[in-house]
Amino acid sequence: MKRPVLVFIVLTVLLNYIFPFSNIFALDSTGTCSNYEVAIVNSDGTVTNLACKDTYAEALTSMNAYASTEDHVATIFYNNEVIDTKYGLLYLRTKPSDDYNTYLYQTATTSTTYTYTNGYYGSDALYLGLNYDNLRAKMMISGFLGYVPKTESGYKAYQIIPISILKSVSHYTVEDGDLKHYLAKYLIESNSYIGYTEIGPSPSYLEEGKIYYSFDGHYFYEELTNLIDDYKNNSVEKSINFNDIYYNYYMYLPNHTSTNYSADDLDSYLKNVRGYIAKPNIKYDEDGKPIGYIYPTSGSQSAMYNEGSSFKESEEKFGVNALLTFGLAANESWWGRSSLSLSTKNLFGHNAIDGAESTYATTYDSEKYGIFSHADDYINFGYADYDDPRYYGGHYGNKQSGMNVKYASDPYWGEKMASYYYAVDKELGLKDYNSYTIGIKMDDTIVNLRTEPNTSSSIPYMLMNGYTNTKIANMPVVIVEEVTGEETLGSNIWYKIISDSLLDEDKVPYADPASGEPRPEFTLEEQYLYVHSSQIVKAGEYIQKQGEFYFNGLTYDDATNKLTISGFLGIKGINNPKSDTINYELTLVDQNDPEKEYSLSLSDWDTDVPFEIPLLDGYDYSGSWFKGEIDLGFVPEGNYSVYVKATSGPYQAVSELTNTFINDMTSKVTIDGRGYQFRINYYDKDMPVEMFIRDGGLISTSNLPTTDNKFITYTKLELANNSLNIKGTAFNVGIDYSASKEVARKIIFENIDTLEKIEYDLATITDGDYKVTLRVPDNKDKTKAWFEDNINLANLEVGTYAIYIKTTVDGITDYGELNDLFYRDMPAAITIDGKTYTLKLNSSKRNRIELTVK
Repeated sequence: MKRPVLVFIVLTVLLNYIFPFSNIFALDSTGTCSNYEVAIVNSDGTVTNLACKDTYAEALTSMNAYASTEDHVATIFYNNEVIDTKYGLLYLRTKPSDDYNTYLYQTATTSTTYTYTNGYYGSDALYLGLNYDNLRAKMMISGFLGYVPKTESGYKAYQIIPISILKSVSHYTVEDGDLKHYLAKYLIESNSYIGYTEIGPSPSYLEEGKIYYSFDGHYFYEELTNLIDDYKNNSVEKSINFNDIYYNYYMYLPNHTSTNYSADDLDSYLKNVRGYIAKPNIKYDEDGKPIGYIYPTSGSQSAMYNEGSSFKESEEKFGVNALLTFGLAANESWWGRSSLSLSTKNLFGHNAIDGAESTYATTYDSEKYGIFSHADDYINFGYADYDDPRYYGGHYGNKQSGMNVKYASDPYWGEKMASYYYAVDKELGLKDYNSYTIGIKMDDTIVNLRTEPNTSSSIPYMLMNGYTNTKIANMPVVIVEEVTGEETLGSNIWYKIISDSLLDEDKVPYADPASGEPRPEFTLEEQYLYVHSSQIVKAGEYIQKQGEFYFNGLTYDDATNKLTISGFLGIKGINNPKSDTINYELTLVDQNDPEKEYSLSLSDWDTDVPFEIPLLDGYDYSGSWFKGEIDLGFVPEGNYSVYVKATSGPYQAVSELTNTFINDMTSKVTIDGRGYQFRINYYDKDMPVEMFIRDGGLISTSNLPTTDNKFITYTKLELANNSLNIKGTAFNVGIDYSASKEVARKIIFENIDTLEKIEYDLATITDGDYKVTLRVPDNKDKTKAWFEDNINLANLEVGTYAIYIKTTVDGITDYGELNDLFYRDMPAAITIDGKTYTLKLNSSKRNRIELTVK
């Protein structure tokens, strides 16, 4: 492995003379300026002068004013060297050999390194601007976003290359369904690549054979200019997977997991797939004691041969995934064939410091003890220990999080680890792929891990580096299950997870035992902790934020036969400006089967909006309006709760469609013979809008004088003498039910599963139990609001029924569910012809009363 090493350089001029670096990029300015020259670097290699400036600040303004394209890039020269460019990459292969690392910093001024890289493993990085005061370039490589100094150890650490003259760029592509990462070598030479890494199955949104650019492995772009623009603007909206961030399963799988493969599987892979048939021969001294290996003369021998049981035993003792360890050993030891691994039985490059590998590398008595040491010393009390300076998450990761931050100078070491795991998993049947549910702490906030699913339980540690107090984004956890716990932030869902840090029986992280002290073994039951679901996003899902919702209207156009819905949904806690693309969906959830959802796309609405949204909590919500025509013809008949989703990058807000301010809303409409009803549920304080679809049409389609729902209640409800004996009121606000009116009523039983209906006449009476009055008088007589009848139930088939009361007066027909807001006791069940009839209150469905026939 490539570990950091301090290289002290003297006689810098002499060394640069000895190492001429023919691969270092050179581009001449036009030579027409005495100070700063702003010029266009064209795709044919020519340079065209734009302006001469006395200061860098003036040159920067001039460079940014030019409309650069992929083929013509405005660039700043000083002393005939490129010092800035509008669109460019950094070339990092600038030092004499791979013995020289380059250190990376989180800010332009800090002296504490975050990670390090080596240009011989990753030649190019994304260039995002120059901090001119200290010549640190802002850059991204392998997920790390930060700064690299201009010079280090007497050598240039980077060169800036405008993208117009690039001929080879690191990129991702899909081949036969697999995602491959091609790594560029010499950026201005055609078809110059170190090679490629096959890291796993491709996400579905990447097309076969296309080239995609990414320097974090999460978001993919078809054009470098869009990639650079986005990251300069702290955005990812121009990526092709703007709403679907990619996390490679093998790179983000924590070490404290287990593989589904056996020791025999690992041995068989090494023998039958890799073709290794034996260990190298052991070398003995004169007394017959083993003193090492005779190095193999052919490629058929491997120090990993028949060590499958050691990898699996290590997994059982120390809780470290055997196949993760197996793949790392294969990479670091060249499948057990490197001279270092053969001479030291060290399959992992432990302490093999750059430039002095054989001098400092650890020697083990056997490969087995090297495997054990890796799991225990290097994972449990190293890279997976929150109180160790090397801890950036217990996964392989990249240069932003995971072991790759401190384990290797190769910026894509984590991808290489993934490729070994994937190669074995793919060959043996993909038994491991997605076998764990991985959750991600996506930003660098500090998240508490707790011993119980509540905020009063103890905190063994937090998702951060406890030794250096470093905040870390993109940290994964293994979600064992969802559990119900204390409600916080509107949710009582917590995740039970497996700890990275090794915990004792009291859920306290073990301190690293001193040399010679007993090492604790891994007990899975002791490793469970809890984190609230609001702080972790399941890989492939969105970061859920609260939404700020306003319903503007729901209208129907007779001419087009279309429904149009509009409103406002802001994702709280992030900016929602008009310049951002925010995706909106209308989602219908079946009330009988919440697993069934149906979604329709809506459009963002930026012009002629009802009113401008002011800044809220310091955030810009001006782009949070939505509008769209909705065609519901594909949605099956049924009863639905209605939601609006807003998605911006990895963030999403979901809000139930509510009409708190009683804005204009179509209540009933018939389209192509299907009936659609939109109704406010006044029994819920949030006043959600619910939708009802019936293929055969609604019970009635009359337009009503008010937006109020039909008022229905009862004073008598009995099951007796084969009948439902019922008395109550059913009326609408704004309608006259005086004694002289002809009022017709039906009671309707609708099977909640089949939606088939059976209806009976229901008698209207004038001698009700009391005079119906309203809190807000409508000045309409309600004498015939009353009904009373005995309904013979013998003909009802087995099933569960919602009960509706339909009323017609003055040509207006309306209906509603029989419900009970007072939670009265239901009457006793009765039996008719061997069938049992039971009434029950369904409080989750508007307090409606349902009849079950069994």
